[in-house]
Amino acid sequence: MALSKSQGNWKYTLKIESQNYFYSSPALDQWKYTKKQNDLQGFIAHKITPLASLSVGYQYRMTNSEDNSHRLIEQLSFVQKSSLLRVGHRIRLDQTFLDEGLQLRFRYRLSLEIPLNGHSLDPKEFYLLAQDEPIMSFEPEKQDLENRLNTAIGYVFRNHSKIQSGIDYRTDRYFIAGFRHRIWWKTGLYLKI
Repeated sequence: MALSKSQGNWKYTLKIESQNYFYSSPALDQWKYTKKQNDLQGFIAHKITPLASLSVGYQYRMTNSEDNSHRLIEQLSFVQKSSLLRVGHRIRLDQTFLDEGLQLRFRYRLSLEIPLNGHSLDPKEFYLLAQDEPIMSFEPEKQDLENRLNTAIGYVFRNHSKIQSGIDYRTDRYFIAGFRHRIWWKTGLYLKI
């Protein structure tokens, strides 16, 4: 869930995210619910043009183990609008402070929002969201690539708040042993106050 408030060219966002999963053990034919992590994020953004903004943020991640982490985030976001879709670009750098050292990541996310009612995304209407985000990470002794593909259906409320739900497909460990495929079901509520 994210809460955001705009004042002139400034926007303040507080985000709380919980990531949980059901684990299937094929050998035991069992499903087990596991809490993976909780993230608390805060951002301050400044609109530099009507369609672009610069942001800085901080994240505190709480995990099941004692490997909690702090992350600093810097990003540039900009939007291109056409008559039938909205294209969003986000370039993000982040620095995560881990027990084993500093992790640096470079991320680029391409987002498409397509209205499902009419030609523009208006309040009280549904939309389709498609995103791709490659993430390059650098840590002491290793580098890796992760890719996140998302599709979701969303709804815009009267005050431009949104709810969306869909599939988050992730692949990682391209350059290290143990290539992975993971699928998450994500639901998000984005409230403007």
